[in-house]
Amino acid sequence: MGKAKKTAPIESYGAGDATNEDGFVFDGATGLPVPPTPTKREKFIPLSTLDDVKVELARLYRQTKAGKVATTDASRLAFILNSLGRVIVDADLEQRIAALEQSTDEGE
Repeated sequence: MGKAKKTAPIESYGAGDATNEDGFVFDGATGLPVPPTPTKREKFIPLSTLDDVKVELARLYRQTKAGKVATTDASRLAFILNSLGRVIVDADLEQRIAALEQSTDEGE
């Protein structure tokens, strides 16, 4: 008769996995929990200046162009970012006007 075939160890992750009622996945062969796949965290951008908003709009554009963000979601987020940009400009103008009024009051 021929030689006995060597078989590779059985990979236990995959078809034999089971999920319990709490959402934990258990390996079907060993009964141990399967570690979750880590997700990449997005870089936090503070959005406190117009430059921050500009960077975020550009990132959103690139993600939409690459197909990572749906066009409908991107247009909604872009609207919010544009609104935030207008609020930043208005707040800056308000502070400048207040500073000018204060300086003219002190000069009188």
